[in-house]
Amino acid sequence: MQESLKRKFHVSSSSSNNRMRIDLEDLPWDPAERKPILSYDVNQRDEIRRAYLNKGPCQPQGHVFPKRDIGGRMRQFNPDWFKEFGCWLEYSVKLDAVFCLVCYLFKEKKVVKKMHL
Repeated sequence: MQESLKRKFHVSSSSSNNRMRIDLEDLPWDPAERKPILSYDVNQRDEIRRAYLNKGPCQPQGHVFPKRDIGGRMRQFNPDWFKEFGCWLEYSVKLDAVFCLVCYLFKEKKVVKKMHL
């Protein structure tokens, strides 16, 4: 029975030959350069999620974080936050912005509900 299940799965997944092959080693590390996770083929998303989880969050070390005026005070990203929020906090050098790795990987598609009055 197990062999027949394997064969059925193999046949049903034949459309996978049509999807673009993703090189998991070349996935962008900087969050600003990533494609939305939902833009990948549904059959590849889990593999891509695992690759990002294995790489870990984008946390550049030794980067000089730029300062900016916020409310009349010069502020900048504090790299100590990587220690406090290390499993999910990401920083984009390209955008000078923070991101959440878990949010990127598991964010659901936005659903807009229509209300009828």
